[in-house]
Amino acid sequence: MSAVPATVNEGAAARKVDRADKKMEKDNKQGNHQRRKRIRKPKGAKSTPEETVSSSVKEGTFINDEDTEKKFQARNALKLQRKNEIEQMSHLAGSNVTMLRKGQYVTTYSIKFTTINQNDVTDKVKCVFNIPLDYPQSAIKLSRPKDCTVDETLSQIINNFNHKARHMLKLRQPIIVQLNFLVSNWNLLKSPEFLTRDRVKKTLITSLSF
Repeated sequence: MSAVPATVNEGAAARKVDRADKKMEKDNKQGNHQRRKRIRKPKGAKSTPEETVSSSVKEGTFINDEDTEKKFQARNALKLQRKNEIEQMSHLAGSNVTMLRKGQYVTTYSIKFTTINQNDVTDKVKCVFNIPLDYPQSAIKLSRPKDCTVDETLSQIINNFNHKARHMLKLRQPIIVQLNFLVSNWNLLKSPEFLTRDRVKKTLITSLSF
């Protein structure tokens, strides 16, 4: 048997290696293409949990910002209402109402007026009331002056008016209207039966409105 020349064997081996390299390169390209296909998300595919969480966080942040803005606007509206009602009170009452001090939670005023008592005698009255900083969320309150002696009648007036003030606040009656009620009904507010009569009156008005 004749021997195959070395150059022929080497050439054949080289061609086999070349074909193997090309096949490997082709397989690698096909593998990379398949991986890219798997990575690419088709249309309409569901979001991953991580993407869903990220979207929810963004949406929640937007809602929180919107709620904060609404609360800010509401607080400003209440502050403006308080300011306007105090200005109205000062304008209409004039020197009869004087600011005494600004506290951390309330602003204190004094009010003076004249009234005719049950004996037809003119009385000069001076009392103190507080306007909370969060008014109209909280009602104004009548209080006892520091230089005032303990008086059962005055305590009755304070209790009755403060109860009535809470009701007037629900009806959205401004401060000047509430003070006008105080002055006009000073003698009636002295009665221990005032609240009972007031409830009966409100019940009667409600029944007649139907």
